[in-house]
Amino acid sequence: MKKIKLITIILIIVGLLCYMYYDTSNETIEEVLVQDAATGSLSEPDYIIDSITVDNMIMCIYQTTDGRLGYSTINYKNRSYNKYTVCTNENIDEYFLNTDKPIVKNYDNMGLNYIYGIVVEPSSDIFEYNNQPYTLHMCDYNNMKIGYFLETS
Repeated sequence: MKKIKLITIILIIVGLLCYMYYDTSNETIEEVLVQDAATGSLSEPDYIIDSITVDNMIMCIYQTTDGRLGYSTINYKNRSYNKYTVCTNENIDEYFLNTDKPIVKNYDNMGLNYIYGIVVEPSSDIFEYNNQPYTLHMCDYNNMKIGYFLETS
């Protein structure tokens, strides 16, 4: 009788571990962004408008459930468990969308080093910042052209 109880407990533990492994290995970028937004004061992403991947970094442009524009940079690790780590995640307010000021940021954390940026209504697909040209990827958001770039070091 004790052997049956022990085997049952072991099977339950193995089953729970398998379920946790399966659950995290099938996690999508959208789910990771929703979880990250829930831990802070960000609006929850509704859907991804566009994304680019450079090396092991992903930059997503998304619309939030309250209709705002959001962007995120995500580190991708080629493994099943916890394969996505959100590095940056921000919502853009209406003020930014009506200005000519681009968002350009350097990220140097967690052993990662990259630069990323967003330009509203760019005049071309090349954006120059600190005498360095960056090729913009384009997408549309509420009848506006959004250019964005991601470059790893």
